[in-house]
Amino acid sequence: MFITRKGNEMKKLIVSVFALVAILTIASNGYCEIKYVNSYYRSNGTYVSGCFKDTSHDGNQYNNANYLGLNGR
Repeated sequence: MFITRKGNEMKKLIVSVFALVAILTIASNGYCEIKYVNSYYRSNGTYVSGCFKDTSHDGNQYNNANYLGLNGR
């Protein structure tokens, strides 16, 4: 009976840790807003090619378009 009770406590601990990790992962990645900016010409005639841009401004360097390889850099 003691082993079963300890096993249940361990299962609860594992499930709780897994749930916490899942929530933190979703919260940290949920605000990555990457949008495509169309090509355009500046007023001086310079052509600016289209690219993906991070619009979340969260300061996280790992969820921007360049880090994810969307701009081919």
